[in-house]
Amino acid sequence: MRNIAHKITGDDLTADEFNDIPSELENLILSTQQTLTAADLTQSGKAVATYAACGDFYSDSGVADAYVLTQPSPRQSVTQYWDGMRVRFIPGNTNTTASTINVAGLGVKDITKPDGSPLEAGQIVADEIIELHYSLADDSFLISTVIQQATETTSGIAKVATQELVTAGTDDETFITPKKLKDHIKMRLIAGQNTNEAGTKLCGVGLSVTKGATGVYNYTFDTPLADTNYVVDINVYDSTHGTASFSIPDNEGIGNAVVCGATLSNITTSGFTVTTKSSSASTENIGGHSFTIDAPVITDVEHAVLIYSL
Repeated sequence: MRNIAHKITGDDLTADEFNDIPSELENLILSTQQTLTAADLTQSGKAVATYAACGDFYSDSGVADAYVLTQPSPRQSVTQYWDGMRVRFIPGNTNTTASTINVAGLGVKDITKPDGSPLEAGQIVADEIIELHYSLADDSFLISTVIQQATETTSGIAKVATQELVTAGTDDETFITPKKLKDHIKMRLIAGQNTNEAGTKLCGVGLSVTKGATGVYNYTFDTPLADTNYVVDINVYDSTHGTASFSIPDNEGIGNAVVCGATLSNITTSGFTVTTKSSSASTENIGGHSFTIDAPVITDVEHAVLIYSL
């Protein structure tokens, strides 16, 4: 736009000088994708509101660690870096090390943490909106929110652990969910074999059962546990009632606890012995931890065993 501020009363404006004024307003309106119309005399205000709302949002066309930003067409961009200038964008790539940014072709600048130190890998995440502010004093863009790994002393983010990580028990950087913790504590649910059959039966991965005298079952871990710090629940099948009940006893003095009509004994790191009763199953209350569950009627199952690792 021409400089016409030197004009005084009595001076003339040429057609070009006069047309500069509405042309500026028209260009402002058009750059916010409005259609010029005489029916709306608030279009300039709407254009200003558009720039105020999203004028700092840019498109990224750079690569990891070197981000290149441009204003989505037809919006106009700034012509120089200003102190406190804010830019927002959705990165196309996650950073792998210290990173730079070039906004609207104004020149490459470092991206730093609020304390001025270089970024670390993963602090700019692909497809997640990020906000930066330009510091004239530092001549760099400061990241507004630093993404960092949570630790015992530092607030941050952490991934949810997979079941494999929970089972391995060696990772110290992920979070465990209640469900995965429950699944980890519950080692396995094993269905016993028909009591009319003799011999050793594989009841589940890592656990075998040998039928002894009537109603006596000797369970053996294929690989002995590290200690006896586990709880055994007995799920006794009742062909008359079609339901089964079991209770979780306290782990203290569990040597010969009666669990739902069955006797549990000889608990060691190598296994345990279960002796079932001929009477129907009933809910026992041992240590105040008693509950009942419904179970499907499976005609060839006498009882089931549930192992909990503590």
